[in-house]
Amino acid sequence: MPTLDVVFGRQISVPVWSLVLIAVLGLATVAVNAAVGNGVIIGNATPSVPRGVYLRSTPEDASYVSFCLAQSHRMMISYGDYCRPEQPMATRILKRIERTLPDGRLIVRGNTQKSLDSRLLGPVDPESIQGWWRPLLVIDPIVTANNGAGRDRFGRQ
Repeated sequence: MPTLDVVFGRQISVPVWSLVLIAVLGLATVAVNAAVGNGVIIGNATPSVPRGVYLRSTPEDASYVSFCLAQSHRMMISYGDYCRPEQPMATRILKRIERTLPDGRLIVRGNTQKSLDSRLLGPVDPESIQGWWRPLLVIDPIVTANNGAGRDRFGRQ
């Protein structure tokens, strides 16, 4: 086994696999931080769409969209909690794309009755869109009959 000098001059035996594991975990941490920082991946921890990690996509391949609230939503109690025109870096809203209207606006839907989606907000304007996403790793893919009937584990019909 290779040896590793420690600060006090003693040598300890370290299995090669543990050094490889430490290196891989370190590189993975750097890669994930870079991906998040560059907007390549986002995470969702709310029940309104499946919890997990989402990968940036093209509009053609995306099944989810992140967006900001519009000025017309200013009267909502939770307006200050989310991304909005005067605070574009605040928490974005992530929802499943249900359909695209002829004028380019999107109808978005969450998986719960209390989701902040088009049922409450109306269609999402294209200028409010912050990103197009597809699931990369879904932690809770189970969609129950009362909040996603007819949909697969990613919320698609």
